[in-house]
Amino acid sequence: MTYRQQTPRKPAGWGAVALLLAGFTAIGCVTAISRDELVDEPIAFVYFDTETTRRRSEMIRDSMEREGGDSVGGRKPGVAEAKKVGRFLKDLIGHRGEDPKFLGRLALLDPRTRDVSVVEGARKGAVPQDWSADHKRLLFTQVVHNDRPQLFELDVATGQIGPMTHGREAHPEGCYGPKGSVVYTSVDTSRGAPRARIMLYDPLERRPRQISGADYAYYPTCAPDGSQVVYSTVPATGGAQRIVIQSLEPGAEPRVLTSGKDPAFSADGSLIAFSAKLKGEWALWRIRPDGKGRVSLGYGGYSEHRPSLSPDNKLVLYVADTTTNQRLFLRRLDGSGDRIFFDGGDGDRPIW
Repeated sequence: MTYRQQTPRKPAGWGAVALLLAGFTAIGCVTAISRDELVDEPIAFVYFDTETTRRRSEMIRDSMEREGGDSVGGRKPGVAEAKKVGRFLKDLIGHRGEDPKFLGRLALLDPRTRDVSVVEGARKGAVPQDWSADHKRLLFTQVVHNDRPQLFELDVATGQIGPMTHGREAHPEGCYGPKGSVVYTSVDTSRGAPRARIMLYDPLERRPRQISGADYAYYPTCAPDGSQVVYSTVPATGGAQRIVIQSLEPGAEPRVLTSGKDPAFSADGSLIAFSAKLKGEWALWRIRPDGKGRVSLGYGGYSEHRPSLSPDNKLVLYVADTTTNQRLFLRRLDGSGDRIFFDGGDGDRPIW
């Protein structure tokens, strides 16, 4: 595998944001996150280089202008806000439904230097899903010949890539389960209305088994010890997104934790970060696996999605949806130090 190194450059149009954050720092409202607070483990993410980011932003802006620039709460809806819950299946299968020329690349980001290493062996549009406990293997999805995403695994040291799932159903998301098993989203479109379920594949069992209930289920994240999985659901009859936790033992029943989406376990399994509404906007929260201790992680002013906690459980990396861009932001778990983490292009689906 060949890596292409890139040094981040600040894209046009972000000077005002940088000045705003610098101003907060200058007056003492924000204590900047220092380099010493960052851990060495790489971040996997979907990387859009500066040129793709520019063209992608122009396309989104033009599309919004053609549609009349509908506003939400006095401002135009962002990339994620413009998508309705009822379209999530299409988004999963279609990788956000974007034009192929705007697809990002699977890449690794050095937290300290911000250098980007594109995984050349992965196809455009590949999406990271989960790190192994030792950060030596990366689970990711990419679209294969049948136009459906499947799970693959990257050996970071050798660059070798191998398939993990296959079949007629789409498998757009997944995580590492216990003892070599894999938990994944399975989307079946063969019977008319699509179905999205959470499945467990255990090499010791004859066939995968469904672990989620009747609701549409997606975005699974496995606990570090492999004992549980947390995922998002949408009732088949319609309704708000909810976060569900479930033991991976046979016969275990799902338990609703709270409203929200994009759940992610901390490295020690003691916390779950997620995105939920705060006064009408998507913001970051945390909760314990027992459903207690729901606490806001602060709000930075943009729609906040897909949180990923640092391996030392002190920082949260997330996607800020800023109308026509998606930027990786970073803040402490106490809500302080919020800032742009990577400004060398757009970023999505960070996995730390």
